[in-house]
Amino acid sequence: MYHSFSLSIHFLKPKHAIIRDLMIDKYIGTGEDHVKNRDGLTEMLGDMLFKQTQNFHLSGIDAGAPVYLYEYQHPPKFLAIYKKHFSAPDTWTQHMFQHIIFTSDSCPEEEEKLSKIMMSYWGNFARTGSPNGDGLVHWPKYEAGEEYLAIGLKQQVTGHHLKKDRFVLLTQTLPEKVKQHQEKMERSEL
Repeated sequence: MYHSFSLSIHFLKPKHAIIRDLMIDKYIGTGEDHVKNRDGLTEMLGDMLFKQTQNFHLSGIDAGAPVYLYEYQHPPKFLAIYKKHFSAPDTWTQHMFQHIIFTSDSCPEEEEKLSKIMMSYWGNFARTGSPNGDGLVHWPKYEAGEEYLAIGLKQQVTGHHLKKDRFVLLTQTLPEKVKQHQEKMERSEL
């Protein structure tokens, strides 16, 4: 039901120029601004991973399982020296376990609070099958309304249609452009 179109670094090959050009146009633009280039590449790679994760979530919905989608929006301070202005899909795990794995330094109080909030959500989910609990912002199920929880340092808020335009780009627009390109190439070979 959901088209799974996997992208990889192979789009750097000349025969995949259609993919490369479309992705560069959508994410990076002219390429003159190094910060924009880095941020665009980060967004592109994150979206490619996100699309695969969202396909997995959609499979869960099809199977009747409760699905909870989130976007973690805060890059921990201890990663700032490595990745300025960057919040990766797995940043929440680094944030939750930073004291154990990444640093012996203490983290700011606000990050400590966010870490405890994340642990509460995940602990509730492990115990009950729902991340929701007392004192936490309600995390809606990901259903027809496409609600998700945006998790930030200062607040957690619900949103709708997380990165829908990019999901459509990766699951519909890009595969259609590739198909059209392949058909054009096949016709030209005849």
